[in-house]
Amino acid sequence: GPPTFTPSVAAGSYGQVRESTKLTGTNGAVGYDLDLTHFQTDGYRAHSDAVRDFANARFDVAPDASSHLMLVVNSVASPTALDPMGLTRKEFDTNPRSVDPVAVQFDTRKTFDQTQIGAVFDRSLDADDSLQFKMYGGHRNAQQFQAIPVPTQRPLTSPGGVIDLGRDYEGTDLHWTRHMDLASGPLTLTAGASYDALDEARTGYLNYVGPNAAPTALGVTGALRRDQANTVGDFDQYVQALWQFLPAWSATAGIRHSLIQFNSTDTPIAGVSQGDHNSVTYEASLPVVGLAYAASQDVRLYGNVGRGFETPTLNELAYRPNGLPGLNTALQSDHSDNYEIGIKTRFDHGGQFQAAVFLIQTQSEIVTQTNSGGRAVYQNAGATKRDGIELSWRQNLPGDWRALLAYTYLNAFYKDAYLTCLTTPCPAPNKLVTAGNQIPSIARSTAYADLGWTPPTGWQAGVEARASSRMYVDDINSQAAPGYAILGVRTGYRFAAGPWEVNAFARIDNLFGQNYAGSIIVDETSGRFFEPAPARNYLAGASGTYTF
Repeated sequence: GPPTFTPSVAAGSYGQVRESTKLTGTNGAVGYDLDLTHFQTDGYRAHSDAVRDFANARFDVAPDASSHLMLVVNSVASPTALDPMGLTRKEFDTNPRSVDPVAVQFDTRKTFDQTQIGAVFDRSLDADDSLQFKMYGGHRNAQQFQAIPVPTQRPLTSPGGVIDLGRDYEGTDLHWTRHMDLASGPLTLTAGASYDALDEARTGYLNYVGPNAAPTALGVTGALRRDQANTVGDFDQYVQALWQFLPAWSATAGIRHSLIQFNSTDTPIAGVSQGDHNSVTYEASLPVVGLAYAASQDVRLYGNVGRGFETPTLNELAYRPNGLPGLNTALQSDHSDNYEIGIKTRFDHGGQFQAAVFLIQTQSEIVTQTNSGGRAVYQNAGATKRDGIELSWRQNLPGDWRALLAYTYLNAFYKDAYLTCLTTPCPAPNKLVTAGNQIPSIARSTAYADLGWTPPTGWQAGVEARASSRMYVDDINSQAAPGYAILGVRTGYRFAAGPWEVNAFARIDNLFGQNYAGSIIVDETSGRFFEPAPARNYLAGASGTYTF
């Protein structure tokens, strides 16, 4: 489309400011989308300031009638992100804006920056065949200061309380697609392979300087305790088919084979590490089949069955339960069987209704074993089960009104009992998690409703409600974050002024100031599970779009 320039600014409670600029359009055969955003906040709680800058650029070009190239470059930097850590239930109830004293003592914080570039090239070979090639690469730096107590760091096997890492990563994917007929029905085949790689330099330092018995400074970079080179390689091959074997019936089927290898080498450090090497490999073949029926032009019924596979992440492998150096190579991948049936319908005037019933049964679920001072160690549980239903409805109503309702019921629990830890370090799990316990940080019921008045110009307004049932905070289900229902209201005004289209808005969230947990720190060893969400808060701003 024609070139457009869109600056915007918004400001709100707790020192929140967001400024952004966007430029889109077409210059000859090149389409472009450029975005710059700056965000900062003082935070709802003490010691929770944050700053983040983001830049994104996308370019689209068609070298010829049979080809298309998309190039994406983006970068994000967070020079400040203070961590107030979690609160106990008593602190959460009485003073939700407070901070864990050790967070101030150790100045817990995190900084990171990441830049990446990616490209997608599509090429039509003929009327029936096409190729797509993707590639990407990037680099990430991150540094985190944790609240690991000094006595815990004294053993030479401890990796310290400061994480400093750099990651280089890259990947490619090539797949071929063919359209044909089979038994008078259209058939689409896709086959391809992908490769991804990551190289990480991870170092760990003490978070204090001076004598162990009487440190002279905390929350600083102290002596080196870990110098580790990690690599990850992932090679996948896949094939998928979509076949409309009858006018109202279609089927999908596919299989993907994945091979992922992690390697870790410790650089020798006198008195700390002898230079160990660890590696672990995960492999799986993952089939999926699906069936869809068009009961009418506006009604679709479908069912899907598939196998899932999740390896541990490099962060989940980073620490062993016994505190010794090296990857946690005992950690296994989990496997799941997934089932879903559903219906999708369309109504007049933009109406939609969707419903889905699902079942997920997982073996060797990856769970938190200990979580203390910002550092988590993971283990495998036995079998888990998740079943539930998702419902959504939206409708455009007379008079520029629109409505949206959504509801999810999710029953997630451990089918098998297993042992976990209540202290750290944990040489051997010793606390029983009973079969039937709910998986933590998952609400059984969540609901959302929105009613908005949205004429194309002039005044606009809306109200939205969110509700959630309680969430357990640990595997033994000792405590739960209470359920909540919150309300938000908004208004705005849209108008045109010459080549400008202006949109001003204001909103209030958590209108009645309810105290609720925005997130949970699962299995936090000291009982500091709760991270409060903001009380009543305000945001107002404006954006303008100039069309050249």
